[in-house]
Amino acid sequence: MQARIANGVVHDIAFEARGCALSRASAARTLATRFEHFVQSAPDAAIPDDLDDRGAFSGVRRFRSRRACAVLAFRALLASLDRGP
Repeated sequence: MQARIANGVVHDIAFEARGCALSRASAARTLATRFEHFVQSAPDAAIPDDLDDRGAFSGVRRFRSRRACAVLAFRALLASLDRGP
């Protein structure tokens, strides 16, 4: 995933992958699900290595109201995958 951020605002975001549409959607769904489980986990739970920079969101686990904000984009991605073309 790539994002263009200026002054703390996301102006563009992209997901780049190789493979067929089905394999890319599957990978995106897996990442979104893992990230949501991570954000919903206990504040002192270990940060999975495969989340890379997304581990920076570990602090939001202490604040229920911030968890929804952290997973909003991934939930939108999952909803679009469920809706299909």
